[in-house]
Amino acid sequence: MSQNYDSENYEATPLEIQEELRRRASKRLWSLDVLRGLNMLCIIGLASLITMICNLHASDFRVLGDGAVRAAVAFKNSWIGPSPETIAKHMEHVEWNGVLHHDTIFPLFLFLAGVSFPFSLFKQRVNGRPTWRILLKILWRGIALVVLGIVYSNKVRFDIPTIRFMGVLQHIGLAWMFAALLYWPLAKKTKTLLGVCAFILVTYWLAVALVPAPDVAPKDAFAKDAFVARAKTLFVHQPCKLLDNNPLPDFDAEDYPEVGTIAHNLLPEGCVVNYVDRKLVPGRLYHQPSKWEGEDFKRSSNLEYNPQLFRQLRDPEGLASTYPAIVTALLGMIFGGFLRRDDSDFSKWRKLAVLLIGGVALLAIGLAWNYVFPVNKNLWNSTFVCIVGGYSALALGLFYFLLDILPLKYVGFPFAVVGMNSITIFLAKRIIVFNSMRDFFFEDAINRWVPTSREAVVDGVNVVYESTAFVDIATCVAGLIVSWCFLFFLYRRKIFLRV
Repeated sequence: MSQNYDSENYEATPLEIQEELRRRASKRLWSLDVLRGLNMLCIIGLASLITMICNLHASDFRVLGDGAVRAAVAFKNSWIGPSPETIAKHMEHVEWNGVLHHDTIFPLFLFLAGVSFPFSLFKQRVNGRPTWRILLKILWRGIALVVLGIVYSNKVRFDIPTIRFMGVLQHIGLAWMFAALLYWPLAKKTKTLLGVCAFILVTYWLAVALVPAPDVAPKDAFAKDAFVARAKTLFVHQPCKLLDNNPLPDFDAEDYPEVGTIAHNLLPEGCVVNYVDRKLVPGRLYHQPSKWEGEDFKRSSNLEYNPQLFRQLRDPEGLASTYPAIVTALLGMIFGGFLRRDDSDFSKWRKLAVLLIGGVALLAIGLAWNYVFPVNKNLWNSTFVCIVGGYSALALGLFYFLLDILPLKYVGFPFAVVGMNSITIFLAKRIIVFNSMRDFFFEDAINRWVPTSREAVVDGVNVVYESTAFVDIATCVAGLIVSWCFLFFLYRRKIFLRV
């Protein structure tokens, strides 16, 4: 089977062809590891560090001296980029509609997991792995990520009503697994794969916009006339005015949407996606308060609709939103299929063009779709899939240009160390007390050399300036150093967690 891959490019013996194919299959996409590493750093401390730096005030620099204050003011006045407040805001998640940088971290992981699959699939085929073993590995990886995610979210516990069964790793595992099962037989049929993506996104859009949550809306909201009225609103009128609900509207506001309308269907308390999670996902949902824990409580048919309660009975990595998340992984696999092709057949510049053109196209579709289906990470809606898919493709294109086309691989090495063991550090930060290691090596140095106060004489009066901002920053940096050294040790020992 493996000899069918690109063998027409060689006039050599079958053995030589096989060796050449194995050599190709063993090659890693450097930009993939580096981008994944930078993404993981945002989770384990880089985002917090950026926020701390952006929140610095001129008064904090007084503990460093008047020269530091003047330098900070001069830098701020000459800065032409986004304001520190804007940058810090992007290190957070949106409450409901909209998208910030921090909302792109999780989908970028799923996208990159998709990109790596064509490389893995090619390697397995070249090494002669039979079909049933490839299928078994896909299923094993998906299930393993789900199990690891449950343990990560809850530790080792057995109190079912208090366990959160959905989460980041679970979402990645399920979405990646189903995407891989779709991509595997259709790897060479890009148009068909794009059609599958379009079908999933459109059907999800129509379901979310037109179908109310059955335990919220009255029975007449499911009549034919009600569906026709909502469809007219969606396709004929201008629903963008109805959907402007970020921040979420107050329950007693005059413009609070009527139950059963599109606008209400797109609120957390009226969305059919959250209804599926309420009824089918056991245990606890992410936003569910502890006083409302219990599987029986959620699934009770007598549960009376309460907007305040139903707004919190939801999970941003729920079961129903796995359906469109499949497209995020599938888009990564489609782009990965182009990147996996041999450079002699498909040059690196053409691969870069595919990433850039595809990314721009997805962004354009997402921004246009946003007018009738506001981008929403909590629902992982179709607009969000397109926008973060475009963003991910463009980010990968930038890194591919810098690291795989230009000779700048050494620049990305520190991030690649993290990216090649991203799941390891994600799980280790939950299990291992890295703060103890950080304090063991850096606590005395930080307390000794990072100032927290300074005495000065102002107009003949002794003044004491105090600030712990730089201690917090130094502590965060120390934590990142300890985490990176841990991963570098594993890298040097060639220890990688493979799932």
